[in-house]
This record gives sequence, structure tokens and C-alpha cells, in this order.
Amino acid sequence: MSYLQERVKELESEVQCLMEASKDYEKRYKLAEQDLAFAKEREDGLAARESELKASLSGTKIQLEQMEEEKRLYLVERKLLSESYHNLVQGAHDVEVRRDENVLV
Repeated sequence: MSYLQERVKELESEVQCLMEASKDYEKRYKLAEQDLAFAKEREDGLAARESELKASLSGTKIQLEQMEEEKRLYLVERKLLSESYHNLVQGAHDVEVRRDENVLV
């Protein structure tokens, strides 16, 4: 009978260890669930931020395209003004030459 009593004590001890291990695993499981929930919230936040950044990038690209168009128009206008200025200078020079020719005649 003493062998059976020893064996019962051993089994009770094993059951106690298993119950403690089970409680430990439950705690770990709950912590893992919390970690997962936090990770999901973080992922959602990052996805929202990514969406905001993509929208901002799209807006920035549009602004850049508009600025490039403004630059192109500015360069065309500058070229036209330079040509106009050159024509005015040439015209003024031609008038001076004719005036000088008339003075000499």
C-alpha cells in the first residue's frame, strides 16, 4: 500500500506542476493576445499613415508638375521678351544709323 500511496503523491505532484504550467501558459496566451491586438492597432495606424503619405505625395507630384509648367511658360516668356528687347535695340540702332545718314546728307 505504501507503494500506491507514494505513486499517488507523485501523481498529485505532477498534477500540481501541470496545473501551474497551465496557469503560466494561460498568462502567456493572454499576453500574446494583447501583443497581437497592439500589433494590429499599430498596423492599422501605419496603414493610415501610409495612405496619408501617398495622398501627400500625389499632391506634391501635382504641385511639381504645375511648377514645371510655370517654369516652362516663364522660359518661353523670357525668350519672347529677350527677342523683343533685341528687336527694339536693333530698331533703335537702325533709327540712329538712318538719322546719322540724314545728318550727313
